[in-house]
Amino acid sequence: MPGINKAIAADAINRLTNFMQRYYKKDVIVILDEYDTPMLAAWLNGYWNEAAEFFNGFLMLLSRQIRVFNED
Repeated sequence: MPGINKAIAADAINRLTNFMQRYYKKDVIVILDEYDTPMLAAWLNGYWNEAAEFFNGFLMLLSRQIRVFNED
């Protein structure tokens, strides 16, 4: 996907949620809304596979983070 580095995006989300958790001293909830819009754009503009791969990795990262918080 143009302009997206998967490792940097995953690290940014991970850092952001960690910063928020430390600052607010509360668990952080990530709510995904309207991710169908970029997927539709990917389909229409010919980079569906790249977008699907990115979102799959992104959702897997969030899934692992949820498991880590639940184990504490």
